[in-house]
Amino acid sequence: IEKITLKVNRYIDFSHTRAIVISEAAAKDSLADILVFLERFANINRRSQILIARGNTDDITNLKTEMERASSYYIDSLFENQNSRGLFVHQDVYDFIKMMHSTSGNMLISTVSSENKNVDIGGAAVIKHNKLVGWLNPEETLGINLVLNNVNNVYLSNYEPTLECMVTFKLKKSKSKISLSSNGTIPSLTIKLEAYGDITETSRLVSLDEDKILSVEDNISLLLTEIISKSIEKMQCDYEVDLINTNEYLRKFHPETWDKYKNRWDDIFPLVKFDIDSEVVIKKIGGIK
Repeated sequence: IEKITLKVNRYIDFSHTRAIVISEAAAKDSLADILVFLERFANINRRSQILIARGNTDDITNLKTEMERASSYYIDSLFENQNSRGLFVHQDVYDFIKMMHSTSGNMLISTVSSENKNVDIGGAAVIKHNKLVGWLNPEETLGINLVLNNVNNVYLSNYEPTLECMVTFKLKKSKSKISLSSNGTIPSLTIKLEAYGDITETSRLVSLDEDKILSVEDNISLLLTEIISKSIEKMQCDYEVDLINTNEYLRKFHPETWDKYKNRWDDIFPLVKFDIDSEVVIKKIGGIK
């Protein structure tokens, strides 16, 4: 940049930056050098989205869409969409720097891929010790976000046996809480999830009485429990990395217990037993009677 200023008679400014796309190869190598650069180079907009491309970055940066002239504006606007928040990760430069330091380089980062002149930001990149180790699909990302309380306005479709049809549930608000069940050789943790939302659609006209609404609530609860369980299982079995802040919970609320595990948490976390308890409350059923 300094060399360019010798040939260009204008001030070079990067405050307009909307998105920073990191290639898959660079992320697999290490994000540490990128972190140092972003920390020291203050001219970049700290609210720029940080993304890891699935494949070649050229497919993203050279993308021409009918909606926006610049791909960066198009990508940035996708993250501002409040619908389906939870199926992706919202990560700007400020968040990236903060998380890289506070979690020792273990985190989820937004992903971006391109196909047929369209961009997809669903899912997440799994970062372990500053390096890309794998990917989560949108549903697996949702499971992690449910535990981290980063979900709103997500639509879930599920078959309801009592109604003999598909039911679409809009999850508008949720709250999870982690608690320690036992602290033996391997700790056991309970995740309690409370979710609230509305029935927005059924695949056929049905009548919903109180008993049927309770049945839908129970089945959506089971669905959320399954989504969270599969996400945590993938974290434990495939990547062996704690991305749901259980280490932070133990450090804050059970320091004596944490002292037992902190020096070998990377080995302990894959063996931790999780008990998932989800409870769904339906607030509205729309025009369905």
